[in-house]
Amino acid sequence: MLPLMQQCYDAAVSGGACQGGEGSTVAPLSIAISLSVNISTFMPLISELFRAYPGLQLKVRRGNGQEVARY
Repeated sequence: MLPLMQQCYDAAVSGGACQGGEGSTVAPLSIAISLSVNISTFMPLISELFRAYPGLQLKVRRGNGQEVARY
């Protein structure tokens, strides 16, 4: 799962969806994580995102497989 999130992050950064620095615009980010996945696995990456993009708006949704697929 982490390599997929890293790929999404890299694509967003290279595509200009996020820009760091003063006066920058940071797009909201929503992620859905299945209840079967330990969210602590993602905490270092999430912490790094908040460090790199201080204005980041993050919404994490949790649910079973069917619920996550709807997000």
